[in-house]
Amino acid sequence: MIKEEGIRAELKKIYADKINFFNKKAYYWQNVRHATSEHYEVLKQIQLESESRVLDIGCGTGKLFPIIAGLGENIKIVGLDMCKEMLKYAEKFPYPNLETIHSFCEEMPLESNSIDVVFINDTFPHFHNWNLALREIKRVLKNKGHLYLVHSNGSQEVNQTHRNIGPPVANDLLPPLDKLVNTLENFSLKVKKACDTEQYLLICAHKGI
Repeated sequence: MIKEEGIRAELKKIYADKINFFNKKAYYWQNVRHATSEHYEVLKQIQLESESRVLDIGCGTGKLFPIIAGLGENIKIVGLDMCKEMLKYAEKFPYPNLETIHSFCEEMPLESNSIDVVFINDTFPHFHNWNLALREIKRVLKNKGHLYLVHSNGSQEVNQTHRNIGPPVANDLLPPLDKLVNTLENFSLKVKKACDTEQYLLICAHKGI
């Protein structure tokens, strides 16, 4: 079995170009790119139980934190990102129940069965290894815990935007919705709702027992 340190070192090499790319975007993300009306429209439908522990994977500068904090009482937010420059902004969000973690989706320093809800916002196609990431998500989620995979644009626009940007995200593409659903369900993440419109993509799932 590979040691945790070895996995982390390998992921740093794999993600090096993307880390550099997104670190350079941190100021723009914080000061220009904010949560969109689509985010509010989609996420306001979600109600979380009091004191839920919510993991925001690829949290960036924390643009979803204000929305997540308003989805229930005493919500505990865990923001995880591989980019230190993004987290410098995220950790400044004035919220008492906030924890930020500098790590990768494929190797999360969280205890098993410790998370009530996972949000993956505008991030999934950037995962290097979907299988490892989903295995980790399944591990940290509590039984019957919820996963929300969200994009503030439909998959066609997301994919075209990444192609237009070019390296290192040119090949970070969302698969067809049915393939994405099947991928989640292969990890016992039971999909309750899945839609891919011109305005947004949303998948709601829960961890089966």
